[in-house]
Amino acid sequence: VPYQYLTKGGDVLDILLSAISEKDENGNVKLSLAVLEDITERKLAEEALKESEEKYRSLIDDVLDTSSVGIFILDSEFKVAWINKATEKYFGIKRENVIGKDKKQLINSEIKGIFEDPKYFTKKVFNTYKDNNYIENFECHITTGKDREERWLSHWSQPITDGLYKNGRIEQYTDISELKKAKEKAVENSEKYRLLHENAGLGIGYYTTDGTVISFNSIASKDMNGVPEDFAGKSIFDLFPKEQADFYFDRIQKAIKSDEIEVYEDCVELPKQKKWFLSTYTKIDDSNNEVLGI
Repeated sequence: VPYQYLTKGGDVLDILLSAISEKDENGNVKLSLAVLEDITERKLAEEALKESEEKYRSLIDDVLDTSSVGIFILDSEFKVAWINKATEKYFGIKRENVIGKDKKQLINSEIKGIFEDPKYFTKKVFNTYKDNNYIENFECHITTGKDREERWLSHWSQPITDGLYKNGRIEQYTDISELKKAKEKAVENSEKYRLLHENAGLGIGYYTTDGTVISFNSIASKDMNGVPEDFAGKSIFDLFPKEQADFYFDRIQKAIKSDEIEVYEDCVELPKQKKWFLSTYTKIDDSNNEVLGI
């Protein structure tokens, strides 16, 4: 029987009382023995373990299960030990239906079919199970289906090297759909810029802040007696006499510091002839107001 005992010094001890008795042939007790065992350290250890388990449960329930990153935890046999709610959402599966299942069988039966390229996904993941000694990272595209939305995911996984799931693997899936859309939009905008740059009907030159040519369109290149590929990467000091190059470089530096469009009328000595130009210098900023070029 466990109970607590208050010592003369005021300390509280956890005691386990065990008692046995010996009876005679008539059933009367003739001998009794009581054993008192100090179990204070055991009780402290049990309380510490309980506290540790509660902290672990809080980590799982309050942190990992509410994370927007999908998580698979696999044991040393690559069976599913745990998944979080984000994984349920992304893959259209239920935790109670996959815990304890072999991940390779799960991929073949339920998971690979949700991807745009099932063979690619299966090969990349299965290779980590064959050689569980490296970090893997790749992008994969989930298609729309029952209980799931179309999305792009970034797979990141690594071996578990110690603890309860030593020699297992943790797999994380981050939703990068918005990032992919932003990249596609940037490519689309870049193509629109290229077409505008090329078909503007006037000569356009785009320079870095130190006067290196990023691009000339066809008209500007023709005026310079060449094609666009002839000028990309060259400095204005390679293309013009020093006095003229210094003149243009000063204009570039002025445009960098100005919030206004700088406009000039110039008579320019070109390879074939002199021409009068109405030139404008405008700085191009990024979203952080850093100057990209002129």
